[in-house]
Amino acid sequence: MSSSEDLTGFQNLSGLNPKNIADLFLQQAHKQPEVAAILEKGDEISYGELRAEVFAYAGYLREKGIGKRDRVLVFVPVSIQLYKVVLAIIAIGAVPVFLDQWSSLKRLKQSAELADCKGLVAGWKLRLLAFFIPEFRKIPLKLNPTKKARPITQTEEMGPEDAALITFTTGSSGSPKAAWRTHDFLFQQHQALMKELKPKQGDVNMTTLPVFVFSNLAAGLTTILPEFNPRKPEKLNPSWILEDLEKASTLICSPDLLMRLVPHAEHYNLAGLTEVFTGGAPVSPQMAVAIQKRFPQTIVAYGSTEAEPISSISIKELAGYYDSEPKGIPVGKLHEDIQLKIIPVTDKPIAPNADEWLSLGLPEKEIGEVMVAGPHVLKKYYQNPEAQSRQKFEVNGQLWHRTGDSGFLDESGNLFLTGPVKYLFKRDDLWVGQFPIEIQLNKLPSIQEATILNKNGEITIFLVKKKGVLDNAVKEEISNAEISYDRIEYLDALPKDPRHHSKIEYGKLLS
Repeated sequence: MSSSEDLTGFQNLSGLNPKNIADLFLQQAHKQPEVAAILEKGDEISYGELRAEVFAYAGYLREKGIGKRDRVLVFVPVSIQLYKVVLAIIAIGAVPVFLDQWSSLKRLKQSAELADCKGLVAGWKLRLLAFFIPEFRKIPLKLNPTKKARPITQTEEMGPEDAALITFTTGSSGSPKAAWRTHDFLFQQHQALMKELKPKQGDVNMTTLPVFVFSNLAAGLTTILPEFNPRKPEKLNPSWILEDLEKASTLICSPDLLMRLVPHAEHYNLAGLTEVFTGGAPVSPQMAVAIQKRFPQTIVAYGSTEAEPISSISIKELAGYYDSEPKGIPVGKLHEDIQLKIIPVTDKPIAPNADEWLSLGLPEKEIGEVMVAGPHVLKKYYQNPEAQSRQKFEVNGQLWHRTGDSGFLDESGNLFLTGPVKYLFKRDDLWVGQFPIEIQLNKLPSIQEATILNKNGEITIFLVKKKGVLDNAVKEEISNAEISYDRIEYLDALPKDPRHHSKIEYGKLLS
C-alpha cells in the first residue's frame, strides 16, 4: 500500500461518515475484510472480524449509557481486546482516556481524578478494586471489556476539534498531563507518520508502542503484538520477540528493547525485516554502532507525545558520529511538516509578539530550547491551565510548543539535542547539557553508564561501574578524558522512565 493511498482526508472515505477518526480503520475493514489486522500470541483477528467486534462493543457501551463526548477510563492490557475497546469508544463519539499498562496505581488514581470519567473499562479484578478506591468508586459505570450487544450501524459524526482520545504524559513536576488529542490531531499525526514510515502493501509490523497500532489499523497493515511485559523489561525473553520478528517486515520499538535484541539477533532469520524504527528516548552514537551491526536498516525518530515525529536520522549516519567530538545527540533533518525554532533558555512562560518572536531565534550551533509548530503538534492539555500556559503559545495565529529539550541546529539544518532544559547547568557562562558528557563518560572502559548534573551547587557525576572496577580507576579515566566535576556518586543502576526504560530520570538523582 503506498503512502499516497493511505493519506485519505476526512472528505473522501468511500461513503463512510467523514467526521470520525475511527473511519480510517473502518475504511480499511471495508476494503480488505479478510486481511489479518492483529496477531497476538497465536491468536489472530481480521479487519472484518475486528470491525464486527468494534461495532458490537460499541452497542454495549451505548446500551450501558455511554454517549457522545463522555469520557471513559480504559485500563486493559495491550491486546486485541484493547484496540476493540478503544475503537468502539471513539466510534460512538465518546472519549477513551487511555493509560499505559506500566501505569502505577498512584498514576491511575491521579488520572481518574483529573479526567472525571463516566465509565471505567477494566478486567474484573480492577472493577472489584474500584469499589475500595474513592477515585474509581465515583465513576458511575463499571464496564466489562468482553461484553457485546446489538451492534451500531455507523459511527457518530464529530467535529475536527472534538476530543477523540486523551492520553497521559508525565510533566516536569511528576504529575500527569492529559494530552487532548482531537479527531483532526490524530488524522494529522497519522498523515505525518505515514510520510515518515512509508508503509507498503502487505507490510507486517511488530510494535511495542500502542499508539502505532492505531496508525497501522488506519493504514491497513497487519500488526504483531509481541509477548512483552512493559512493567518488567528485565524479564524479557529476547527469543519470544525474535521468533515473532521473523514473520515481520517492519519493527517499531523503544531503543531499550532494540538494544536487548541486538546480542541475540544473529541467531534468527530476519531477512524479511526491511525497516526498523526506534525513538522515544535518546540514541547515542555508541548505541547506534551496536544497533547498526544487527539492524542496519534502522531509522531513529525524535518526537514526543505532543509532536510525533519532529525529525529522523538513519542509524548509519548516527553511528558515523561515534569518533566525532560529542556536542550533542544528532537527531537528523526535520520532518517536512514541522517548523522549528531554537530560542534562549528561560524558565518563564513565553508570550512574544511577532517582532519579538523573530528576534528570539538563536544562531547556528548555539544551545537553546527546541520549539516546534505544525499540523501534528498537540494544541492543548485537558484541565491543566498551568501546563498550557507554560508550554503553548501563539504567534500570528500559529501555535508553538515548548518541547522542554535543549539543542541546536548546525549549518546544514541537522538538529542536535543536548539534554532536558530543566537540567542544564552553566560552565564558563555557557549552557552545558547532559548528552554530550554522557557520550564521553559512556565510552570510558570502566563505566557501564553515567550522567552529570548540578546537585546542590556541585557538578556531580552519577555512574555505574563495570564489575570489578576500582574507584581510583574510574577517577583516573575521567581525569584523562578532561571531564571536570566536583564529586562522584556510585550507583547500582541509573533510574529509568517506566514507559521506554531508556530515559534517565534525572529528577530522582537530585531528590
